[in-house]
Amino acid sequence: MTHILALIILIFSGLAANAASATDLMARCAKALNDAPSLQVNFSLSVGQNTSACSMTIARQRFTLKSPDMMVWYDGATQWTYITSDRELSITEPTAEELMECNPFAIVNHYANYYNVRAIQGKANTVELSPKHSGASIRRATVTINPDNNLPAAINVTLANGHTFSVKVSSISRGGNIPQASFVYNKSSHPAATINDLR
Repeated sequence: MTHILALIILIFSGLAANAASATDLMARCAKALNDAPSLQVNFSLSVGQNTSACSMTIARQRFTLKSPDMMVWYDGATQWTYITSDRELSITEPTAEELMECNPFAIVNHYANYYNVRAIQGKANTVELSPKHSGASIRRATVTINPDNNLPAAINVTLANGHTFSVKVSSISRGGNIPQASFVYNKSSHPAATINDLR
């Protein structure tokens, strides 16, 4: 009986250490994302069988995103999404969960409030995130962190509807301060756009 109890204690001690290590890894990643005045990120985005080359400029809570299909500006409160093929601009004030669907790097910033964290056995520097609350729009995510800079190297996301997408970072570099106006949609850039104000 004593041996069984000792084994149970050992197992749960190992699980606790595993969780602490994974949480520490995510905390360092979030700190690295927010310590830089700005980050320039180039990455591939894979959705189903389709892969696109994308780029983002991230300045803590603000970001811009460019892909072949759309452009996104977010100033920390309002988001403008321009769909290239339709020449249509949508204006929203997204929740934190909606932001995480559009900007996968936001998952790192919001992990502490929304996700349980655990390390994945056999995959160094990779953590699995599972939602703390039912009804979350993201069912599961894995984040692989580059040990050289503590920044994300890859993010894989499974949504509640079963759809998946993945991000693989090809380059990420730190930059200086960027004017807030750079994260606000400029009407003159797409004067013929149809505007849907959904706020």
